[in-house]
Amino acid sequence: MHSAIDKLSARNKQYHSCSKAISLIFTLGSYILALTWIIGDLFLDSQIFGRTLNHFHSHIIPLNTPKKWIAPLWLTVYGLQAPWLLYAITTLCRRNGCNSDSDYLYKYPRPVSRMQLFTFSLSCWSHLIFLFLIQHQSNLLAIIYLILGTMALICCLLTSIIHLHNYERELSTSHLFSDIWSIRIFVHNGLSVMLAWQITLVAYSSLYACNRVLLSSSST
Repeated sequence: MHSAIDKLSARNKQYHSCSKAISLIFTLGSYILALTWIIGDLFLDSQIFGRTLNHFHSHIIPLNTPKKWIAPLWLTVYGLQAPWLLYAITTLCRRNGCNSDSDYLYKYPRPVSRMQLFTFSLSCWSHLIFLFLIQHQSNLLAIIYLILGTMALICCLLTSIIHLHNYERELSTSHLFSDIWSIRIFVHNGLSVMLAWQITLVAYSSLYACNRVLLSSSST
């Protein structure tokens, strides 16, 4: 009985987990889509990309962001997410041991959990929705979605910290010390920067909405 279970377990280790692999790929796709849209909005002038971010940051009185700082700020925040996302993708082809029957790293001990990937994807989508709503002057909804994105990022960061605490022993047993430090340096720091920027965006959006209300009331 035990030998049959062991054989089944060993066989399962040879195959990928579709759901876990898809969650990684979906998160990377969400990140690339958000980054592409932000770059397009910052540097392209078309009907799709209406320079929404430049307009948004230039109307945050009294915290107007200099125009030359807008693109570096957004690109820095998103650029700091690339290292840990690339690290997460590498776990698709790495194993948690030197033996041939070792399981894939993203399956166990999963340095980057599915909850973390899901909540990070939500934060990326919150930026996409934020850009769309600001472009269409739905300022209150934009603030709401940014707050939801902030909550998702808080959950993402806390999940990552707790997950590392729970599985640090397994990673150490497998001699994956570089993974432990990669999570601490790239994942935690990258998410912390994005969370700080998300909170700043909530404050900026509140000022922007107030300024638009005051501007419309003064014009009437």
